[in-house]
Amino acid sequence: MVDGSTLLTTIFVLIDDWYQQKGYRYVPLLPSPSPKFTDSEMLTLLNDWRLFPKLLDQSQFNRRARRLEGMLEELRRFWLRDLGAIFECTLLLDTKPIPVVGYKRDKSQSQYLNTGI
Repeated sequence: MVDGSTLLTTIFVLIDDWYQQKGYRYVPLLPSPSPKFTDSEMLTLLNDWRLFPKLLDQSQFNRRARRLEGMLEELRRFWLRDLGAIFECTLLLDTKPIPVVGYKRDKSQSQYLNTGI
């Protein structure tokens, strides 16, 4: 069993190694001061940000998350290739059913109201 601190450190080290080798190429350069959190730290948080609810305010977190969106996808693809998890006949679909059409009866058009019953 791995404790949470060791797990997060391992995830951070894997992400930071990838970032130093390849990931930095996917970051758009913005004319702004260097953030207190590195991109590697943000990518670690993006894997499960609920573990760190007080590190960044929601607005700042969302801006940084949108900026790193493409890099996070490249990181996931790199890990899939590196772990040998890409198979042509395998498809992973992560979905949640959502209602598309909801039927609601309009009381003013009820047949009982129109017939006087």
